[in-house]
Amino acid sequence: MSVETNKAIVRHTHEAVSRHDLDAAGQYQSPAYAERWQADKRGLQALFAAFPDGRWELEDLVAEGDKVAVRDTFHGTHQGAFMGLPPTGRRVTIGGMHLFALAEGQIVDHWNQRDQLGLMQQLGVVPTPEAGAW
Repeated sequence: MSVETNKAIVRHTHEAVSRHDLDAAGQYQSPAYAERWQADKRGLQALFAAFPDGRWELEDLVAEGDKVAVRDTFHGTHQGAFMGLPPTGRRVTIGGMHLFALAEGQIVDHWNQRDQLGLMQQLGVVPTPEAGAW
């Protein structure tokens, strides 16, 4: 598949997840990725329960060969239990990055990194460093 096709597949998947439409997001998941996708879906469903207004803003999408990289920002309001933490009502904004591997028009692997420390600080679980302490 072309780089542009791979980017379109990842963009479609990213937008579907941001709309909380996991059926549409799963459209391009390969059979080899099916078990991992089921685990990802459970994690996303838990996230949607905790942040029902949660959405991802696509900041950058870059591709080369069979890999597509995404930089995004998650925005949401903590309205449900999350990782054992009762709802705080706090708005959060955290950055993240993803790397997708594709083959024959399907996602075959996915890695991501999120600012979990920033999330926990925004939820009040972890203290933020004092100004100038760095």
